Amino acid sequence: MAFTRKQKEQMESLFQVADNKDLGDISELYQLRRTWLNNKARRSFIKGENVTFNHNGNTIRATIRKINPKTIEVGVTTGGQTTVWKVAPTYLNKVA
Repeated sequence: MAFTRKQKEQMESLFQVADNKDLGDISELYQLRRTWLNNKARRSFIKGENVTFNHNGNTIRATIRKINPKTIEVGVTTGGQTTVWKVAPTYLNKVA
């Protein structure tokens, strides 16, 4: 879900009046939500699955090698050589 323009304007106005404690609370909520989304994405992948992700404007195709608590290790094969990348699950897309 993306925020509507009105919701973004409301957040902006709330940020303008927030004090340091409020910003700390917001930061904690942000981190909890980011962790929840990352865990949800991580659970949707399985070892051996083909995925893509973007790096410097290029779409890279890879195969999942290992699923870690915070990242997913993928193997990228180019020219017969495989390079292992650690990628956040939220950046990966399944290949149909």
